[in-house]
Amino acid sequence: LIDAGKLTEAEALTHPKSNLITSCLGIYIDQGPVISQYTSPVLTDGSVLVACSDGLWHGVTTEEIGWVVNKCIPKIACEKLVNQAYKRSNGHSDNISIAIVRITDASTPDI
Repeated sequence: LIDAGKLTEAEALTHPKSNLITSCLGIYIDQGPVISQYTSPVLTDGSVLVACSDGLWHGVTTEEIGWVVNKCIPKIACEKLVNQAYKRSNGHSDNISIAIVRITDASTPDI
């Protein structure tokens, strides 16, 4: 809805249907994988991919995610972001999931 211009990023955070999943990776339904509709330009050295649940982005801003991802290796960035989101939720958060991949060499991603 943000991409379609129907909601702002701020409105999306409190939208009553913000918890609905419209696409995902790695889940099998009726014997076939569900594939995300996300498309990206060709990944190059230094590219970073971040996949996370709404439990994370309800607790940290996109700016904070970008800052941490650019300052830390993926494993440490995941730990820092999950800890921050959990701290801000006072321990009563939705599930928090994140995966970060940094392309450091086309043949060996840093996960």
